[in-house]
Amino acid sequence: MVRVITPDVGGAFGMKLFLYPEQVLVLWAARRLKRPVRWTSDRSEAFLADNHGRDHVSDAEMAFDENARILGLRVKTTANLGAYLSNFSPYVVSIAGSSMLVGVYRTPAVAHEVRAVFTNTAPIDAYRGAGRPEANYLVERLLDIAASDLGIGRDEIRRRNFISADDMPYRTPLDQTYDSGEFERNMMDAQSRIGWEDREDRRREATERGRLYARLLQADVVRI
Repeated sequence: MVRVITPDVGGAFGMKLFLYPEQVLVLWAARRLKRPVRWTSDRSEAFLADNHGRDHVSDAEMAFDENARILGLRVKTTANLGAYLSNFSPYVVSIAGSSMLVGVYRTPAVAHEVRAVFTNTAPIDAYRGAGRPEANYLVERLLDIAASDLGIGRDEIRRRNFISADDMPYRTPLDQTYDSGEFERNMMDAQSRIGWEDREDRRREATERGRLYARLLQADVVRI
């Protein structure tokens, strides 16, 4: 009989989901010694040796028409798998993440190339999003940079490119079908809650009081 106890660690995803070598070694030791064997990982050991969530370097390009509407997205990713394969790591760095590169925006064409590499780090596996957070971050960061380069607001560039409720069901070029969503309304609700229209006034007031009001950093090229 094998009994694995993982109390007080949240939901069903993350580092506790997978099979680890120590669990196999406990079985081997119990059979070898002919007696029960118990093993407990401490927190420091878990940070160093348990599966990690993500480690990507991506070079990405996004094309726009004269109205700042997305024409296409091209991404080349080098994905670290760690020192050896874990359970779902090839899937996480390829299919799982790639499927979300459209995000919530009309994107007629997408090209994604993934090169997976082995390194000397802990293995990578499905962890709180499993490839989707990386894809979302990349797309949103590109839109922020494009808004700066094109001289329009970060909210405006999104408004022009959101998949609308009238587009549903929406089939993406990555073979995903969205059945519902009101993404512009979601953004407007968020803006209302955070006081988006008054942000420049708050910035000036903070500056007058000698405070630094956070501003999104822009760059012509960003490595994600």
